[in-house]
Amino acid sequence: MKDDKITKIDFIEILQKKVGYIIKNKNEANKIFNTIIEIFQRALSSNYTIELRGFGTFSIKTIPEHERVWKLKYDKCVQEKTIPEYKSVKFKPTNTLLEKINEKEPQDVKKNEV
Repeated sequence: MKDDKITKIDFIEILQKKVGYIIKNKNEANKIFNTIIEIFQRALSSNYTIELRGFGTFSIKTIPEHERVWKLKYDKCVQEKTIPEYKSVKFKPTNTLLEKINEKEPQDVKKNEV
């Protein structure tokens, strides 16, 4: 595990330690985590915006059909391709989150789990 990455397993362990009096084991924490992810997926796939105060807003952005041109470095040819319309997830952090990210001495979530 990298020190600069939190995986799903890490997240579940932190969640269980933080609210262990409510969540008795990692299996329950895993179910809660999966339920939250499922809610996010369903809401976003239905074009809902998810607003989490103090954290940020997740929304869906539709990218219209467009032409994409690739110029190959060592070749004289140019490739063109039409990219069909697709949806992308957009995240806009709140000022509170941006302030936390830019703190001079951030708290390490892995060291301060409880």
